[in-house]
Amino acid sequence: MTKYPRHLIESFMTFATERNVVKTANTLGISQPALSRHLQQLEELVGEKLFQKQGRQKTLSPIGHELFARIQPTWQNYDAIVDGVVSKFSIEPQQPVKIYGPAELLSRTAANLTFPHPLIFTPTRSGTVSENVAKDEIAIGITRVVPDNLQVSARVLFKEGFQIIYPAKWKIATPATERQLMQKLNSYPILAYGEDFSFPEEAWSKYKLEGQPQILRVLQNWEVLQTWVENGLGWAVAPANLLRKSSKIMATPASNDLAPHVSYHLLYKKDLIRIPWFKVLVNEILETYKST
Repeated sequence: MTKYPRHLIESFMTFATERNVVKTANTLGISQPALSRHLQQLEELVGEKLFQKQGRQKTLSPIGHELFARIQPTWQNYDAIVDGVVSKFSIEPQQPVKIYGPAELLSRTAANLTFPHPLIFTPTRSGTVSENVAKDEIAIGITRVVPDNLQVSARVLFKEGFQIIYPAKWKIATPATERQLMQKLNSYPILAYGEDFSFPEEAWSKYKLEGQPQILRVLQNWEVLQTWVENGLGWAVAPANLLRKSSKIMATPASNDLAPHVSYHLLYKKDLIRIPWFKVLVNEILETYKST
């Protein structure tokens, strides 16, 4: 015997399709009171509201919409499907939520969240964040790469500008123009970021600098890169919003031509925003970067 009797599921699915009590009862060949009893019994078994009132009309609730979408492709194993949907729409997540993105952004996010349920922060390069968000049942991503996926929402988290940073102990006076500064730094080693936005090759071409850029190391974390600059190991172009205040470095804004501004986005599957606790988490992350 199934947990959710088939005739109750059939009444629910037919109503979700017809969106009208009279049409549904006629389609099923039962009376309207019998249909109402079926729908009420299913709600009692599920333990959640599957319907809501819009004026005089009876419509599906958010969990009802999700249940219909999940059962519609196949009516087999619908006990497990119903339990899965109910679990997802429960008042708290049933498992830790994974958040993917660059390590330094994950650190900043984790430090500012008050979300009371378990989260797993997984450092991931921007290019593969969207793949992980799409394949996981429930996940969030922070990335500068907007996916070509109509099922995934991409909301702007913040826009990032850049600065040219170099060790204060090099005692290089900041010149009047960016080109002059680049010429002075040309003889020093460069520290590049793993997602380097085509720097420094484009800079050498733009300013017609002599020789080839001397890239000492490619680092995968902006915070580590800044530490290397503070220790006098090289200079770099780094994101203004992610730089720590430090007396050990000199910083000057990089032009948009040298290092174009980029937008970081918050990714998640569109249907997940109907889950109350998930919406709370998304809004809290957006609020964390609101002043950035």
